[in-house]
Amino acid sequence: MAQNSFVTVAFAEIECENETVHRMASVNVEIDSSVYTSGGLHGFVRPRSEPKSGGEVKRAPLKPTLFELFVLGTAEAKKKSLPITGTLSVGKSLVMSDRHQNHSPKLRHRSPMKSIVVLVLCLLTAPLFARSSYPPTFKDARVETYRKIGSVELKLWIFGESDPKTPKPAIVFFFGGGWEGGSPDQFEKQARHFASRGMIAITADYRVNSRHGVKVVECVKDAKAAIAWVRENAQRLGIDPDKIAASGASAGGHLAACTGTITGLGSDERPNAMILFNPATTLAPIAGWETSGIRPGKLSTKRFGVEAKVISPAHHIGKHTPPTLILHGTADTTVPYDSVVAFESEMKKAERPCKLVGYDGAEHTFFRRAGYYDKTLAEADSFLVDLGWIKK
Repeated sequence: MAQNSFVTVAFAEIECENETVHRMASVNVEIDSSVYTSGGLHGFVRPRSEPKSGGEVKRAPLKPTLFELFVLGTAEAKKKSLPITGTLSVGKSLVMSDRHQNHSPKLRHRSPMKSIVVLVLCLLTAPLFARSSYPPTFKDARVETYRKIGSVELKLWIFGESDPKTPKPAIVFFFGGGWEGGSPDQFEKQARHFASRGMIAITADYRVNSRHGVKVVECVKDAKAAIAWVRENAQRLGIDPDKIAASGASAGGHLAACTGTITGLGSDERPNAMILFNPATTLAPIAGWETSGIRPGKLSTKRFGVEAKVISPAHHIGKHTPPTLILHGTADTTVPYDSVVAFESEMKKAERPCKLVGYDGAEHTFFRRAGYYDKTLAEADSFLVDLGWIKK
């Protein structure tokens, strides 16, 4: 498969036991030895017989059944089919970024088994949606371990030339994926851009539910540990400890925002700036925003490991919160636009600098798509120029 291809539709023949499909499952597939997880495949799964407008999945006995995986694509691009194999992981979530995601169904097997899936994918050429793999491989990045939890080693990848005698600003990226999956290579292009602008750019790994079985609060602890590690090692890495930015998208944007707002849950080292792409900043009701439109369970203590307010960045803004740039689509139904408006409002109340840039009609993960990638990168670049971190 070409380096810049991505999936639009997948057909899955799933071997099932006598259970009922009624909740969402995540899909891991392998193409040319690269594993795509929920961070690389954005869409949803449903029975092929269901109407394309979405809707709830009807309960039915499981048997070898044909399902469709719908993923964002470009209709104008040329299609071709490629047989691949993959695994349907029961009881896991798949990130939904399809335009019909608002009412898309959930699938789950109650059995703890994993079903082998054979997928025939229609692949479309798209210049900005490159493959996502885990763990990532970057030929020219330096790799460091920033945290160990039992047998798990969490790493980060460092781009840019380090010179301890001339400290540079740094930016740390956290990938999106609903705290379920994803890969640090999601922000490779942005990291390389800022490295070329004279910064030290870092893309960090953290634990997720599909690989480590953790609650969201553990993801927050990892992100805070990453910022603390970067500051502790700033001199060795040639980083200015007073110019460290935290960045990320969606769930990763939530984690970046947590590092600049939440006290406790590990280190209280703060970034000096935050650049957030369609971030989940407001996880509980707050002045000007209610969670009534959010699907039940998305903001639950069972999922988060703590009450939502404990890890909701908007509820912890204070004098310690650094200048923030938020880039968000107004048509985002995964992370509603009103939720970041509420965050911006709380920042203003605390008299903290915050710039919210809304993109009319743009949906979730829009910043990775043609027409938006350059615009959002230019906004982030300009934000750092205004801070005096990089030259215009």
